[in-house]
Amino acid sequence: MKIRGIYTPAITPLRQDGEIDWDGFAAILEHLVAAGVDGIVVGGTTGEYYAHSTEERLDRCAAPRTLSAPGL
Repeated sequence: MKIRGIYTPAITPLRQDGEIDWDGFAAILEHLVAAGVDGIVVGGTTGEYYAHSTEERLDRCAAPRTLSAPGL
């Protein structure tokens, strides 16, 4: 496997209660895909990864797979 192109970290939007804003997260991912990135980095420090539960981390990592973006 050869990794090349633009891989963009995705931020994780939060609601007022501190929970992940899943609709907002989906909108961010869709925006990145529409912009033509080659990959999305989920769960880095820009995404508040350290502050979430294991379940939230797993859910967030699975979210990009729900997008239908060929080649991503």
